[in-house]
Amino acid sequence: MLKPPLNPKAIELIKSCQDRSTALDRIGPIIIDGVKMCAWCHSSKTRGPKYCGKECALSARATFYPQKEESLWFLLVRQNFKCADCQYDYVPLILQLLVNGRVYDKPNDFKEVYSYWLMKRIKQKSPKEFKPEVDHVQPIYKGNQPLSLNLEGVVCLCKTCHLRKTRSDLSGPRKKNTP
Repeated sequence: MLKPPLNPKAIELIKSCQDRSTALDRIGPIIIDGVKMCAWCHSSKTRGPKYCGKECALSARATFYPQKEESLWFLLVRQNFKCADCQYDYVPLILQLLVNGRVYDKPNDFKEVYSYWLMKRIKQKSPKEFKPEVDHVQPIYKGNQPLSLNLEGVVCLCKTCHLRKTRSDLSGPRKKNTP
């Protein structure tokens, strides 16, 4: 579901980024023979100003902003809507949210169709100790890249598991900064 970038500039930007996110305006469509090609996949004509469709737009936002709703959705789908550590299941909450809420915001199949409304509600309505959070498996301060292709090296954890893992991560040695 998450499309990897085929734009060499996007790949270079992801690999060289030292911040936790970067602006999407740093990549753009390429014009080949007078045709604007998608800024993410470079294989299709753009339908809008930048991307060929929703899948490329979602993939770009999820990759460049790993703490936001788009990447959270991709991670939850990959993890079957469970915390990667304690296996807390978000599906009962999602089903309850889909019963309530506005009709036009509800996806027909939340496992196949991204819904910003649903992701925001999951973050708002989850019990405080089980709020979903994005976590780098290897911490950034220990040498992990902040951004990664296909969201490799990041998982979705509930707040309790994330706090426990962060405490554990802080107990070890840090990466030495070299000029």
